[in-house]
Amino acid sequence: MPISLKNAANAAVVYNPLRSEGSKTLYIGVSHSDIAKDQLSLSTTAPKRSANSYGNRRATFNVVRTVTVGTPVGTTESKDAKLELNSSLPVGMSDAEVDELFARAVSLAKADYKSLAVTGKTQF
Repeated sequence: MPISLKNAANAAVVYNPLRSEGSKTLYIGVSHSDIAKDQLSLSTTAPKRSANSYGNRRATFNVVRTVTVGTPVGTTESKDAKLELNSSLPVGMSDAEVDELFARAVSLAKADYKSLAVTGKTQF
């Protein structure tokens, strides 16, 4: 089943499943090729229950795109740019608590994460 996201221009970007292995699925976008990546992957790890805990569900969302960057010698080259989101949510966490955690993470990603990722700025 395809996944539809939005790009910076708010246009739909569709990713179609390429392959699944266990609890990981790789999706590719229309600009994906043998030499340029346009992909996302979703994976999850089941909670490990112990005597004292129900465990945590771990999930990862990974977006990779090949971009063209300049080099110190005045040429350009293709490099993979990657953004990864990891979560570890305790089993039994309420929907409201999950929504609040995601709202804070999305707020950071929209407002300040670019400064951290591009310039290394950690204080705002």
